[in-house]
Amino acid sequence: MDKKNKILEASLELFGKKGYFETDIESIAKRADVGKGTIYLYFKNKKDLFISTINYALNNCNEEILKSVEKVDTPSLKVERYMETFFNIMLGNVSKIKFFTMNNINSNNQISDFSKNIDKKIVIKRFQILKDIIEEGIEKKEFKDFNSEIMTMMIVGLIHMEISRVIFFETQIDQKRIKYLKDNVIKILSKE
Repeated sequence: MDKKNKILEASLELFGKKGYFETDIESIAKRADVGKGTIYLYFKNKKDLFISTINYALNNCNEEILKSVEKVDTPSLKVERYMETFFNIMLGNVSKIKFFTMNNINSNNQISDFSKNIDKKIVIKRFQILKDIIEEGIEKKEFKDFNSEIMTMMIVGLIHMEISRVIFFETQIDQKRIKYLKDNVIKILSKE
C-alpha cells in the first residue's frame, strides 16, 4: 500500500473512532507509520484530509459494488449483488457511518461545510452503477419499463432508510431482512 493510502486508512479508522476534533495529525501519522510532514505532502490540512478520507471511503464502496456486480450476468442478480454488497459495506462500518453522519447533522458549521466538499462524482457513480443495471434489465425485457432514474433513487433510498434505522434507532438488520428486501425489489422490477 502506498503512503497516501496508508494515511487515508489510518485517518478513516481514527476519525471514525475519535471524531474530527479529537483526532490530530500526529496520531494519524503514527497510525500510518509515516512522518507528520509526509501527511502535508499529500493533504493541505486536517480539513482536506478529512474530506479526502470521506471521498476515499465512498470510492472504495463503489469499487467493491462494481466488482460484485461484474461477477454475475443477469440484471436481477446484479441488482441483488448491488444491494447485498451495499448493505454489507454499510453494516460493516456502522460506527464510522454513525460518526460521520452525526457530525454532519449536529456539530458546528465547520463540520457541516465538509459535506459540501465531498466529490459529487463519486456519489453519482454509485447511482449510475445501479441505473445502468436497471436499464440493462429493461433492454433485455427482464424488468418492467420503469423510469430508471426514479427506480434507482427508490432502491438507493430504501438501502439508506434501512441503514438509518440501524444507525439512529439501533434496530438490527440481518441477512434474512436483507434477503426479504432484495426479493421484494426484484418482484417490483420483474416482468413476471
